[in-house]
Amino acid sequence: MRKSATNPPLVSVIMITYMHEAFIAQAIEGVLMQEVDFPVEFIIADDCSPDQTSQIVKTYIETHPKGHWIKYTQHERNKGMMPNFIWALEQAKGKYIALCEGDDYWSDNRKLRKQLDYLHVNAGFSFCFSNISHVDEYKNELSINWPNRNQNFILTRRMLGEEYLIPSPTIFFVSSCLKIRSMEKLETAPLGDYVLSSLLLMRGHGFYCPDKMATYRHHKNGVFSELELKEKVREGLETRRILFRFFIGKARIVSALILFKNSRIFKKRYRF
Repeated sequence: MRKSATNPPLVSVIMITYMHEAFIAQAIEGVLMQEVDFPVEFIIADDCSPDQTSQIVKTYIETHPKGHWIKYTQHERNKGMMPNFIWALEQAKGKYIALCEGDDYWSDNRKLRKQLDYLHVNAGFSFCFSNISHVDEYKNELSINWPNRNQNFILTRRMLGEEYLIPSPTIFFVSSCLKIRSMEKLETAPLGDYVLSSLLLMRGHGFYCPDKMATYRHHKNGVFSELELKEKVREGLETRRILFRFFIGKARIVSALILFKNSRIFKKRYRF
């Protein structure tokens, strides 16, 4: 007999997906292999994929021992990446939220346990994240190495606007530290993960662990990974401009000034 989820989730895992039929199985496996002793809900938000993504997800729901974790929705119309992400956030019921897009995957079966333990005992932190491996669409290891730090470090509000590289499949945060309405007002920003981490920094520190807990996949249909450097910098600057206007509108003057100062340094670094 299949288990049913009766206890409210402590952790909500959010996976947004679109046209990921070649990768979604590995992404799902990375979540379902987690060794935990607490309730988990696994929200998969499919942005109206016209491929076989839905069939693959439904097979896991029906056959995997942890298939009851999965709450799957396939939208009838394409929402776009940020609206789909915000929609998924609104569904989450956990005290903590973890992210993994449908073309990435987790490689550490104790990822959720480790990150939960850290935030549980460090009340001044709103999120944590880790190092990652990089592969191409054929699972070949790439020489790309970011965040490229071998020691623990801490992000603070004083770093708003800096070039902090936070791999989205490693983010784990306290759900009460994020206001969904703020995300909605910032949904036009090109870099949603940068918006997310910036908003979380307003509520607490971010902790980086050098352990590689996940894998980031570079492929021809990747929204960000396949952009030229110049276009990535443009998107970064546009995201910072939108955040600056948001902070000014909320009378967060100190935060706006910090972001403005660090954004100028970022802009000079790339000679824009």
